[in-house]
Amino acid sequence: MSSRDESFALTAVGNNTDGAPSAKNETDASINRSPRSILKNVLVISFGFLLLFTAFQSIQNLQSSINSVEGLGTASLATIYAALVVSCMFLPAYMIRKVGLKYALVVSVFMYSTYFVANFYPSFATMIPASIVLGTGGAPLWTAKCAYLSTAGTEYATLTGQEAGSVVTRFFGVFFMIFQSGQIWGNLISYYVLRPNATLEAANISLEKCGVAFSTAEDIVSNENLRPPDNVKLYTLMTVYTVASVAAALMLLLFLDDIKQSDDNKKRVLLMETLRHIRKPHQWLMIPLTVFSGLEQAFLWGDFTQVMDGLYLQLQ
Repeated sequence: MSSRDESFALTAVGNNTDGAPSAKNETDASINRSPRSILKNVLVISFGFLLLFTAFQSIQNLQSSINSVEGLGTASLATIYAALVVSCMFLPAYMIRKVGLKYALVVSVFMYSTYFVANFYPSFATMIPASIVLGTGGAPLWTAKCAYLSTAGTEYATLTGQEAGSVVTRFFGVFFMIFQSGQIWGNLISYYVLRPNATLEAANISLEKCGVAFSTAEDIVSNENLRPPDNVKLYTLMTVYTVASVAAALMLLLFLDDIKQSDDNKKRVLLMETLRHIRKPHQWLMIPLTVFSGLEQAFLWGDFTQVMDGLYLQLQ
């Protein structure tokens, strides 16, 4: 998940009246923490997301290649984001109100882990339900993260006498600097696990089906450039990803301080607040950017990676 998920979450936080704290009561709801402790929490949440999305972004990049039969991988990704859209409307505020920001993060990370487990035995019966679980957990995960960093930034600004907006911006900058490196580490892991055991002859590649002439698995089931890796490598990769996601949940559970929130806001339905929000002209101007981002990322995750991964896997 990336910029689209962030925009979903920011909308939820901006409209949230029964979950994430507002700027007015963030300080009142905070407990006494030192600036060093707050910085520790920012790093914990950043590296927790790094572990989780090192695994998720990598497995997302591979779905259209390793689960290409009948378009299973692509269908699972579509299901994830469909579930995420629905979850954004109803779940974040409710979960955060019931369990708090910290435990909303922990529960959501464990919901992501179900997807990695499902990839050990990929089929429509395992992948689609796991995709629904992951997508459902995505909205509270990103909403809780945004609310936590905003609360921590406001509290840190109060303790250090700085302007709250600039501190929150720096906290988000640190978070995304660490988070975005997950594509680097995740793809390196995928490479070292899936790489060929020895250099093979390039003659094994069906060059007439590469590049612009590439035929996807949905078009031609027998495309020899889309042979999946052997089960040993696949199970090894899924084990690494599953361990990384569980480690992320344990890191948040053990080292992240909980933030207590006041509950003096009037409770309203988040769906209605979101519908009111999208009536604003500035929100409509952002919709084309969001749609373009979705189309661009779908091409990169689905088509482009299938071509490149299929060519690479054929070398094995």
